[in-house]
Formats: sequence, C-alpha cells, structure tokens
Amino acid sequence: MDNKLKVINYLGKNTDQAFTMHELSKLAKIPYATFHRTIKKLADLIVRTKAGKATLIQINKQNQIVKHYLIISSKEEKDEYLKKQSILKKITEELPAGEYSLILFGSYSKNTQTAKSDIDLLIINKTGEREPDFSRYETLFRIRINPIYVTRKEFTAMLKDSEENIGTQALRNHILLHDPELFWNLVYGIR
Repeated sequence: MDNKLKVINYLGKNTDQAFTMHELSKLAKIPYATFHRTIKKLADLIVRTKAGKATLIQINKQNQIVKHYLIISSKEEKDEYLKKQSILKKITEELPAGEYSLILFGSYSKNTQTAKSDIDLLIINKTGEREPDFSRYETLFRIRINPIYVTRKEFTAMLKDSEENIGTQALRNHILLHDPELFWNLVYGIR
C-alpha cells in the first residue's frame, strides 16, 4: 500500500482523533521526511490544526472523496493481509455474495494471535441475520470462529456510544473482508 493510502487508512480507523505529524509518522511506520512529503499531497483529505508548535492532523470527514480513498486502502490492506493468512484467504474466497460487511477484528487483525486464539468476525447486515455461516470452517481448519451478527442500526449506535464496545474496537483495528463500501458508508453516516 502506498504511503498516501497508509495515512488515510490509519486516520480512517481513528476518525475522531488528531495526531501530531511526528506521532502519525511513527504510527503509520513511514519515515518522517517521506511522511512530510506525503502529507502535502493529502491537502483536502486531511484537516490540519496548530497546537503550539505542533501541527495536528485529522481526517477530513466533510470531504466525500475520503470515503473512496478508505475503500481503496481497505481493499489493498485486505489483499496484503490475506497473502499471509491462508485460512482467512480460503474463507474470504468462498464468501457468498450479498449486501453485508464482514470485518475481521481482535487478535487476528492485529497479528497478535496465538495457537489458541479464535477468529473474531463482525458481520453487519440489514436484519442481523446469521448469514454467512462459518461452522464448516471451524470443522475444516479446527479453529474457533466467533461471528457476531449486528444490524446496520446497531453498528451505527455502537459507533456513537461513548463506551468501549465491539463496534468501536472493530473500527480501530480491523481488516475489511467483504464490502468495504457498506462499512465506510455506515461509519460516515451515509446509510
């Protein structure tokens, strides 16, 4: 993923936070000089504010183009991630078509899983129905899969809640495995 998308992806996962340039450079794992050049290319996609001598950077939620960058960065992040995760690659390849968003979160999304870790999945759909089903993969790969099914309304309510919850956890640390457009539309209140 190129540096521009890395920055947008990180800011998208932390929509309400502002970061100093130095801090964001470290978090996005981009050398500071390169980061500084990258930020100049993101003019309308970010909001800069001064805090003393520091410049704080935040994603520009008012710019609709940001959502498209987030969709592209999510797809690239997924592709890079699945190159290293054969089980999740197999599951993703066999996902049924449909209007739902499938989000990997928890230890697998952070690459901190152990042999005993389960795969945490958040499935957002219109009605909260228990589709798709992952039980066959639990048997096939002998791994525990923890799918959590929520409606779109429930997910957006989670994002608005000030308490820590599955929705806010999934927003901060996730890999979007299916329909990133639906996910980002919900995050930005479009649906």
